[in-house]
Amino acid sequence: IFTMIFGVTFFSYIMGNFNDVISKYDKKVGNSDMEGKLQLWIAAISRFNKVPIPADLVSDIYDFFEYYWKNDRLTTLQEDDPFLQAIPRSLYNNILEYLFADVFYACRFFFLPEPAEFRNRLAFKLLPRFFKPEEFLFIEGEDSQEVIFLMDGKVQAGFLNSSEFVPTLEFERKGCLFGDYSIMYNRKTGYSVVALSKVKAFAIPRDDLFEVLAEFPEQADDLKARALRRHVTIMEQINVSKKEVVARGDFKGSHEGTLRSIAADAVAGAALTQDSYSTMLLNRAIEVKVKNIFQRFTEVKKRYIKMDGMITSIPDTVNHAIAEVITCLDDIDKVYEKEEKKT
Repeated sequence: IFTMIFGVTFFSYIMGNFNDVISKYDKKVGNSDMEGKLQLWIAAISRFNKVPIPADLVSDIYDFFEYYWKNDRLTTLQEDDPFLQAIPRSLYNNILEYLFADVFYACRFFFLPEPAEFRNRLAFKLLPRFFKPEEFLFIEGEDSQEVIFLMDGKVQAGFLNSSEFVPTLEFERKGCLFGDYSIMYNRKTGYSVVALSKVKAFAIPRDDLFEVLAEFPEQADDLKARALRRHVTIMEQINVSKKEVVARGDFKGSHEGTLRSIAADAVAGAALTQDSYSTMLLNRAIEVKVKNIFQRFTEVKKRYIKMDGMITSIPDTVNHAIAEVITCLDDIDKVYEKEEKKT
């Protein structure tokens, strides 16, 4: 009994002091270094890009990473940290339980409690995300890049009738997840998900999820079965709603057809309002690529972060990221050129 009481007390004391240290560290160092790197990076992209990056897109990218840096619970922890690897596994488990207790409970059918190593490996892949009202979490027909775990806010699932979103289902329960079926079965997303309010969430990138599932085949089979059942249930209701639209004669065309039309209009120089759905889709194509590439740059850079705030220089990583973005933008230009030739 004495050991149990002493153990809990000692763990609480250690975590209290640990959080105090992190809080003081953040107040002292802040995100100024990372923000400076982001500014330089965006400036470099703008300099090499043929077309200036839209101001609203730049603002969204800044908002995205500001939230990420402020809510990353693993800022000062790395999975391969020698200190973490050296401590007793029970204490190691308790630290991650302390950091992600809300996620583990809300998403308990995904973060399976046994074996503990499976849940711990997934925890180190979690990345903070937020979405603004009317922002798409997923668009049907796209490849899912991450699994999204809803922690706060309200979203709607539905389908796109040409450029119009038709809502079918509403979700606001903490722990709802999206994108797992598409990733695990290597399928395009079958429906769209839109934020109705400010949404706070966590995400696990596609490649990171595959890395963990490959190590735990039994748990992978369990999660795949759950994802399939959930997807079938949602798609049944989505298809009922879609059939009703078709029956009324209001179906205007597929999402893929809309994208081709938008690309052709953009190449032809058609006027698009800044807040139009078409402009949002065009910006999204670049935004997703930019965020994913800089996200990889950020994850690499985290490995060089020391507790004293000293950060080593990694110009090669920055240059590589810039080169990738330029290549992506060139690819988009080629798509537009092909559409222009067709028209």
